[in-house]
Amino acid sequence: MSNVLWVTLIAAGLIAMLVQNQLAQNKQDKVAKAILESNDVILKSNAAIGTAAVKANKENAIALGSIHTLVNSNLSEAKKGKLEATRLTLTALEEVLDIKKAQGLTVSEESRAIIAKVKGEIAEMASESDHIDQQTEIAKAEVEVEEAKL
Repeated sequence: MSNVLWVTLIAAGLIAMLVQNQLAQNKQDKVAKAILESNDVILKSNAAIGTAAVKANKENAIALGSIHTLVNSNLSEAKKGKLEATRLTLTALEEVLDIKKAQGLTVSEESRAIIAKVKGEIAEMASESDHIDQQTEIAKAEVEVEEAKL
């Protein structure tokens, strides 16, 4: 074979290799570009998910705060009703004792113990009722703060 033919074959081989390298580089560039684009999509998606999660958490906090307020309000009303009924019972017991004393009858130690116990229960219920009222006010304030953030 002549030298010109060899040079031509070598040149054709080199050109073929250069073309293959260029095609491979183009593929790599396309793949890299696709990866970058997919990363952008993922980042934007994550940001949207994060924003949605924050909003959902705030809405859940408001809902839970509202439920807490409602439960405390109902509990407070029930306890206040029981407290009032117990106070009425105490008043009736004390009046019975006053009538017994006025008639010159002796008041048993058991009756005195019951009245003392009822007075203690009233003090405890009043304290619990005040605590529940305070917790209700705190929950209401927390809901208002969360609602203001939305």
